[in-house]
Order: sequence, then C-alpha cells, then structure tokens
Amino acid sequence: DLAILDYRHAIAQFFGLFHVVGRQHDRRTVFADLVNERPDLAAGLRVEVETSGYIEPSAALLGPVDQWNVSPKLASAAIAPDKQPASLGWLWRAKEPYLKFVLHKSGEIAEVDALLERYGLAELPSDRIIISPGGKKFEHMEPRLLPLAEAALERGFRFTPRLHVILWGDRRAV
Repeated sequence: DLAILDYRHAIAQFFGLFHVVGRQHDRRTVFADLVNERPDLAAGLRVEVETSGYIEPSAALLGPVDQWNVSPKLASAAIAPDKQPASLGWLWRAKEPYLKFVLHKSGEIAEVDALLERYGLAELPSDRIIISPGGKKFEHMEPRLLPLAEAALERGFRFTPRLHVILWGDRRAV
C-alpha cells in the first residue's frame, strides 16, 4: 500500500535508511512498488533488505539496494525445501551482501561451511558472514553465546547476540 510507503518514507528520511523487512511476498510487493511506482521514496536514502534469500531478486531490484542481509536457514530450522534458496549466486552481483546464520549448537558451524560451498560463496569475505545464536529466551541462548562466538571467530566470521531477544524476549516489532 503506497500510503504505508509514504509513512515509512517519513521515518526513513529521519534516519536516512529505508529498511525492508517482513515476509518474502510482502517484501517483494512493497519493494516492487518502491522501485516501479515511487522511486523518489528511496532517493537519497540507504536501502537495506533482509531476506531468507529463497526468492531471487530481479536485476531491476538489485540496483537500488545498498545492502542485502540474507539469512539462509540451517537444517535445524526445519524449513521446507521449496522455501530454501535454490541459488545465492546473485549475491555476487549485489552491492553489499551479508549472510547471517542462526545456530543452536557450535557443531552447526560445519553446516555453515557446507552451505557456503554449496552456494558458491566460500570466497565471500569472512567479515560478511554473521553468526547469531538461536533461541526465543535469553536463558536458552546464554549457554550458547561463548561457544558460538568462539566458533565464529575461529573462521573470521562476525558474531552478534540477538539483543532484541535478550532485552524483550520473543516479542515482535520491538
């Protein structure tokens, strides 16, 4: 809805950032509106998109995005195969691609290595790969923080705790 885009634009102008998040199909519609109907909304703003990556963006959508934050799911997420990316080769054409993986055990770092190979992204700069602990409560994440941080740092990956979960638990829109 373009009225929502106008509202988001007012906020984005304040922060200088247009951050596209949400469900894949919602994001695709809003993003198409942004590019096709209201390119003025992104004028002068930094545009970031968060996605699981299973829908490959068109070449027209790659251009206006300054940063792609892509979170392919590991096997522990139990995501249907048709909701997994068939390819992430498009990240090589993206301006600033980052990959974020949510891990529940430090042993899952091997699955991250395998996915990087599978998607042809093993040569992506290691500082563009972010490891984050899974969990909906701080109590669940706390014992994982140090082992996951160490596993990430051994490979030169970045590590970030899920600060919103630590502060607010499993609440949305905070």
